[in-house]
Amino acid sequence: MTRGMILAVVASVFVGLAIGSVAGRSQGIAYSHMLDQTEAIFLSEITARFSAKQFKYADNAHARDAALLEIKILRLLERSHPDAASQHQLAAAYVRLSLIEETVGQKGEEQQALDQARVYFKRIHPGEQLTDDEMKNTVRQMDESLARLGW
Repeated sequence: MTRGMILAVVASVFVGLAIGSVAGRSQGIAYSHMLDQTEAIFLSEITARFSAKQFKYADNAHARDAALLEIKILRLLERSHPDAASQHQLAAAYVRLSLIEETVGQKGEEQQALDQARVYFKRIHPGEQLTDDEMKNTVRQMDESLARLGW
């Protein structure tokens, strides 16, 4: 091999590495963002299912703990991935908490949870106004539908 050929091969290698690094990095970043969003979706779904099952089958103390855990996780996820789905899930979680508080006779805490649910609901549907009973019935129906699907 001549010296010119060796330089051409070495230069081609460096150009190929540079182009591959730039293209691979941007694609890697895109995949990383996609995986972050997928993790957030799965985590929020798992906590919502757990909370709904605890509400249906567990004692009130465990159901309340599960609802508060769901709210805590959803609020953390909302900070990193704010979107309409997280707002909807937070509204449903607060309504579920209000149902638990209603069951144990904690009217003040029940109303606080419903007020929080209304805050998140208004962010999604600013022109609509739901009553407390409408919000509760919606979450009950949603939980029943998920239970029928085996969730």
